[in-house]
Amino acid sequence: MTDTPDTPDQPVGDNRPSVYLEDIDGTQHVIYRASAVGGCERALIAARIGAPRHPIPAVIQKAFDEGHAAEAAILDRFAADHADHLRLLPNGGTQRQVAIPVTWPRKAKASLPVLIRGSLDGLAIGTTGEFKGEKIVVDAKAFATSTFDQMLRDPTKIKFWDHYITQQTVYARGVGANWAVLAIVEKIDGKVGVGSRVHYHWINVTREQGRWDELVAIVRRVEQTVKKIGGKIEAGQLGEEQKEVQAVACPCDYACQYPQFHTTNDDTPEIQQRDLDRYTEMLDIDQRIRETEAQLKADKDRRKELAVALVDEYGQKFRGQGFKVTWVRQEVAEQTRVVKAHVREYPKITKDKDAGFSWD
Repeated sequence: MTDTPDTPDQPVGDNRPSVYLEDIDGTQHVIYRASAVGGCERALIAARIGAPRHPIPAVIQKAFDEGHAAEAAILDRFAADHADHLRLLPNGGTQRQVAIPVTWPRKAKASLPVLIRGSLDGLAIGTTGEFKGEKIVVDAKAFATSTFDQMLRDPTKIKFWDHYITQQTVYARGVGANWAVLAIVEKIDGKVGVGSRVHYHWINVTREQGRWDELVAIVRRVEQTVKKIGGKIEAGQLGEEQKEVQAVACPCDYACQYPQFHTTNDDTPEIQQRDLDRYTEMLDIDQRIRETEAQLKADKDRRKELAVALVDEYGQKFRGQGFKVTWVRQEVAEQTRVVKAHVREYPKITKDKDAGFSWD
């Protein structure tokens, strides 16, 4: 396996699993990555019992690497855009590690102390106005154009968006901050730079206490499951215990490093190393197609919005700059089990021959 991060916000080169053991002052602790808790619960259990991991899919790793490469530029942009009322701590406050102990009810105490640990992208201090004296956690994100557009329309439709917000509550709790901000910059051809759009999503962490409680509940469930599995942990043997893991839902199968826990009878062949380049290229093309289709839909929606405004102003037909626009309204009949009855409305744009227009 290559030395790559498990998750988009874990330090590059740190290849420890989502859950691992660490000696702290002579006492073994169980460390849960803040970036992993709240994602795939099956993966947490698998990591906790030492199950073998699969490499992160190349297309996902590529996105992670692009995000890491963009972090410094995103933090610089954030600092510049907020220089009048915030101060980014030295070195951007980057990779400040936070570790929060998980408490347990007396009767359900874990066998080892447990910490949720994570690394901040940046930490800022408010200098004036409503944020004066406040700590602000800054999380740098680089989104492809289609995801960036979706975020502007409705961020809740983005896979893992809720998880991103939950992560920030952990980081903020770790440094005693009341606020966090997702600094999101658009990736163009895999990079951020001139022409990249930017958006800042602010989170009042004081309103998100329930998210921390939910994470604690997840960690407790994982530890209780591991307790059931018992002596198999050291050897990493699974057997019947695999059922314990599969009983938990996995919201992110496509990026999970423990696919062996997602299905019991899947004999689908795995891509071999010799075919990885072709496979990765295919996935890259598929991603570009999805992004193009999402942009096309956004463009069509915007075209209709503009046309509606012009129809309100000029009526069902209007012309200009060599084109004629006719507002079309079609009633589409229902086709049993195929298409439900609906109404199509769209602007039909054609060359205006009367204006002597030519494509040449």
